[in-house]
Amino acid sequence: MQKDALNKVIKSTKRVIEHHNEVSKLKGENFNVFSILNMESKENGTHSAFLGELLNPEGSHEKGNVFLRLFLEAINNTTIQADTAELVLEKHIDKRDNENKTGGRIDIFISDKSGNYVSIENKIYAIDQNLQLKRYHNYKKGSNKVYYLTLYGEDASKKSKGDLKEGIDYFCISYSNTIIKWLDSCYKEAAEQPILRETIKQYSILIKKLTNTLNTQQEQELADVILNNLSESEYIANNYNKVLNTIRDNFRNAIATSLSTKLDKSRYEVLIGDAIHKNYAQLWIDIKGEKEAQLRFGIETFSGKSISHGDMFIGILDKHGKGSQFPSLSHFERLSEWWPHFKYLENKEEQTFSMSNQSILKAIQHVNSDTFNAFVALISNQIEAFVKENEEHVFKYINQ
Repeated sequence: MQKDALNKVIKSTKRVIEHHNEVSKLKGENFNVFSILNMESKENGTHSAFLGELLNPEGSHEKGNVFLRLFLEAINNTTIQADTAELVLEKHIDKRDNENKTGGRIDIFISDKSGNYVSIENKIYAIDQNLQLKRYHNYKKGSNKVYYLTLYGEDASKKSKGDLKEGIDYFCISYSNTIIKWLDSCYKEAAEQPILRETIKQYSILIKKLTNTLNTQQEQELADVILNNLSESEYIANNYNKVLNTIRDNFRNAIATSLSTKLDKSRYEVLIGDAIHKNYAQLWIDIKGEKEAQLRFGIETFSGKSISHGDMFIGILDKHGKGSQFPSLSHFERLSEWWPHFKYLENKEEQTFSMSNQSILKAIQHVNSDTFNAFVALISNQIEAFVKENEEHVFKYINQ
C-alpha cells in the first residue's frame, strides 16, 4: 500500500472533520450546558433523567404522550398503550437475588393500564452487573419487553444476559441511531416551544459528540472520500484498532515491569489480565502465595473501552462482592460491590487518565521515548502509592 495514497485519504478525512468543527463553531454548538456542567457521562443523573422526562406523559414538557409515541415507533414497540402509560425512573423490583435471578433497579420503566411493560437498561460507561438483564427479564415475565441501550447498540455481556437471546428475550438499541433519530423527531414536535426545542437540540448535540456522529452533509462528504479511495480506506480501517491496541499493550507491559521493580517482590506478584482488546484488560497485583485470596489489587482498563466512564483506576477487588465481610472503612471510596475501594488515575493536569484519550495515545506511541517513560513513571507511582496506603487493611483481612 502506497504511503502517498494513505496520506491522501487521511488529509481528505481531516478536511471533513475540520469543516464539521468549523460549522459547529459558527452555529454556537460548542456551547453545551451538559458539557459545561460536566454532566456528559452521568448515566442516571443526566441521560436516564433527561430521556425519562421526555418519555413521561406527565413530564414538564407539557406535550403529553407525543414524545413517548415517537419513541415506541422508533423501537417498534406496539404493546404499550401510550394513552394510559406511566413512567418510573430507577424502578425498584425487589431485593436483588442472583440465585433466583430476580430483583434490582430498572433505569427506565414504562407500564400501561393493560399490564404491558417496557424496561430500559441504560449503559453508557457503567459495567454490566451480574445477571442484570436476566433479572429484569424475569420481572413481569411474558409482558415485559427489555431494552439494552448503549452508545452504539453493543450486545450485553454473558455475565448480564445469562442464557437470554438478543432479539427474542431482549432488544439492543443505541444512542448513535435510535436515540438521535428519535430526538430529531422530538425536536420537530417542539418547534413552537423554543426553550424545549433548543434543550432537545443541546442534548442531541451531546449525544452526537459522545458517538462521533456527523450530520447528513458531512456523512456524505466522508462517504465520498471513502468510496473514492476504497482500498486505502479498507486498509486503514483494518489496521486502526491493531495500531492503537499495540500502543496500549506496550504501555501496560511497561507499567507491569515498573511495578515489579517498585513493589516488594516477597509480597506481591504482578500479572497481566485479559487480552488488550477485551473490555477489562487489567493488571493484577496479587498477594504472593495467596492465589485464592479474596482480595487483590487491580488496574482497569488498558483497553480504552467504556468501562467506568473509560477512565483508568486502581482499586481493591473483592471476589465475594455483595456478600463480603471486608470492612468499609471511612476513607474508602466504593466503585461497585466488587470494588469496595478505588482511586482514578490522573495525568499531569490532575485529570482522569484514559487509554481512549487521543492526546495520551499520541504521547506514548513510541516505546522508551521521554514522554512514554514519563507517563509510565506517573501512573506506576500512583499505583504504588495506593497499594502502600491500603496494604495493611488487605493483609490484615486476608490473615485473620
